[in-house]
Amino acid sequence: MTASEEVECNAYNARTGQQRLTSEAARASALEQPLSILVIYLPQLEMLGEQFGEDRRIECLSSACDVMQGISRQGDLLCRSDKATFWLMLPNTGEAGALIMRERLTAALAATTQPETGSIIAHARLVNYKAGDTVQKLEQRLLAAQLTLMDLNE
Repeated sequence: MTASEEVECNAYNARTGQQRLTSEAARASALEQPLSILVIYLPQLEMLGEQFGEDRRIECLSSACDVMQGISRQGDLLCRSDKATFWLMLPNTGEAGALIMRERLTAALAATTQPETGSIIAHARLVNYKAGDTVQKLEQRLLAAQLTLMDLNE
């Protein structure tokens, strides 16, 4: 693994995710192409380690990342934002395409079962890059979506 990859799963780490967000936003702006980002929250990961042990948490995390990578296109970027949240950057993808991806992703994760815990639950929100957005403004909207997803789980 390289320094840009997560140590527990098949995704980029948060620092690399922020760097890639900057470059993808610049690319979208320069080429006048859409950029959509799915903020994906996996609530099971919050307590899985405490309830079933770290091995089970890492197994669930790894399976979830493999599923998300498996249904993503080659140019899509999966980044782990924190313990249980991911950003899936969808370059050159408008709102309609991103909403279809969200449905495919949540269905694929729900169809993935883990011993003792059942299906992988995923909550996802869409954030779109808007012309004229600064990276800071886009990142603020991503973090706000992330917090909203976490609040919905409480």
